[in-house]
Amino acid sequence: MTITAGDLAERLSRFAVDTLEAAEHHHLSGWRIPRTFAGHLVGADVRADVCFTIHHLAAAGVTTLAGEPVDAVLSRLLAGIDGPSTHTFFSYRIAETLLHHGPFVGNPLLASLTDDEVEQVAVAVDSSDWLELLDAKVLPRNYAGVLSRCELGRVSLGLVTDTSRLDDLVARVGRVLGGNPRRALDDSNDRIGRYDIYTADVWLFTEPLASRLGPLWEDGLTRALDLVLAVGSRDGSAVPWGRSTGDLAAALTLELAALAVSQGHAGDNAAVWLRRGADAATTLMAGFDPDGI
Repeated sequence: MTITAGDLAERLSRFAVDTLEAAEHHHLSGWRIPRTFAGHLVGADVRADVCFTIHHLAAAGVTTLAGEPVDAVLSRLLAGIDGPSTHTFFSYRIAETLLHHGPFVGNPLLASLTDDEVEQVAVAVDSSDWLELLDAKVLPRNYAGVLSRCELGRVSLGLVTDTSRLDDLVARVGRVLGGNPRRALDDSNDRIGRYDIYTADVWLFTEPLASRLGPLWEDGLTRALDLVLAVGSRDGSAVPWGRSTGDLAAALTLELAALAVSQGHAGDNAAVWLRRGADAATTLMAGFDPDGI
């Protein structure tokens, strides 16, 4: 059967909506994030991830979830943010959710929030205090990309006017990504040769920085796509060894396929990437229970 990008996009969008609505019905009634789930504390990352997922659905044209406008759902979720507990990956996810609606000041998603709640959101998008951990080599080297994306979010929201920190971080990302002439990232701090899914993921992850990284990013993405085409599994896994295998590896294939096909990076392999994306979608869909978890 011929697979089209439109068919795959519609299939994924419908699945994401159905899964989120099932999760809301069974576990997140009224979009309230529980403090515990299955005996575990629920961190601030969950709220940020739910916001980010809904943000992408809104960008894809979804207007309602569980009978409510998506903007109303997002505003309610943002009102419950714990700023100091939201950091790194989750900082930029909140920032990019807001950016879809404009700058921070006057953002319609924040209109119904109290001043204290708005301040919590402002704190949530700021992960600049993690720079000292990166400098101390407590964090993997690819966190230069994470913190760059966080800072880019703050600059784009108008929360920061001085771009020197962002410029320094992007330069650091360039040194990390450009260190290997084959553009393969060893993200270990002691150069043990840790090459796995993040060797490809880092180029997808730094796509918002592409214009600042220049030709380096285009070269790295091309090599990452070639790598995944060479080593990807029939179940849709992008890189079947190392960290973040299983569903995460399938999710990476889907994201790479979307980027490759939609932005013209697939070359003569567009049909191959669509097939890989469809296989990955099948794997991912099988990983969720009917209650949305």
